[in-house]
This record gives sequence, structure tokens and C-alpha cells, in this order.
Amino acid sequence: MRNKYFLFALFFSLSLGTDLTSKMWARQTLKPLYPAVKTVISGFFDFQYAENKGMAFSLFADKSWFHFILFPIALVCLCTIFIWLVKLPKGSFSTGAKLGLLAGGALGNILDRLMFGKVTDFIVWKWTTKTHTYHWPTFNLADAFLVIGVLLLVLNLPKDKGLLPKPAGKGQ
Repeated sequence: MRNKYFLFALFFSLSLGTDLTSKMWARQTLKPLYPAVKTVISGFFDFQYAENKGMAFSLFADKSWFHFILFPIALVCLCTIFIWLVKLPKGSFSTGAKLGLLAGGALGNILDRLMFGKVTDFIVWKWTTKTHTYHWPTFNLADAFLVIGVLLLVLNLPKDKGLLPKPAGKGQ
């Protein structure tokens, strides 16, 4: 039987497991090669080791105090995801899966910060033209799972009746 908890647990486990495994691979394989780049698809996709002490796109990475603010914010977000899951109607299995992606990505980066004091990034996405190369900031699978989870929640907002918990009221 598919239910919100089963799909949450499945997507949470898959996203967290692949994120942690890929970061371990990056630290073992790419870190010794730094600053060298491993090309995956020439002109589009590379692997290069990077460490991020800040938040998305390395914002506030140069602020030593920011680590103490970011960690509690991440924990509050993770708790909010779990509360949201519990309050969802029982048949909200697709929303449970999306929340699983969010929780797995969030916990992956939280664990990285706890264990290493920074987040391991390694995916370089770029677009090369004849005159210029445009780079997306280096990221990891946890970041990708967070973005995918949010996009799926937002894109399905009009269709997904189980996205928001039902408000408490009369008759419940």
C-alpha cells in the first residue's frame, strides 16, 4: 500500500543515501585532484571538488559567525518538513515523496556541516558558447534534491489537493 509515510521514507532514504555516498566519493576521488576538473560532458558538465562554508551559492561563506545561524535554521526547516508530513491527509502520497526529497537533501547538508564544518560540492554545470562559458555555482546532490522537491511542490500546487494540511475546524 502506498501512503505518504512509505513514499516519504523511500525518497528520503534514496536522496540522503545517494547524497552522502556521492560526497564521500568526491572527498576521496576529487579532493586529491583539486584544482583539476574531471570532464563528464565537455562544455556542459564537470566534476570539481569544492567546499562551501556558506549557504546556497556560497553566500556568507566568508562570515565565520554564519555557521552558527545556518545550522539552527536548517534544523527548523527539517522539523517543519516532518510536521508538514504528519499533518497531511493520509492519501497525500505524492506530497510525501516530495517532502522526502526535501528532508533527504536538507539532512545531507546538515550532516556535512556537522561532520566537516562545511558542505562538499562537486557538480559543475556550465554552458559554453563560442565566446564565453557560463557557470552555475558548484553544487551537490543534496542541493539538487532540495531544488527538485521545491519545484515539484510549486508546480503541482494547483493540482495537488494533498499539498497542504487541512485546517482544524468544526467536524474534524
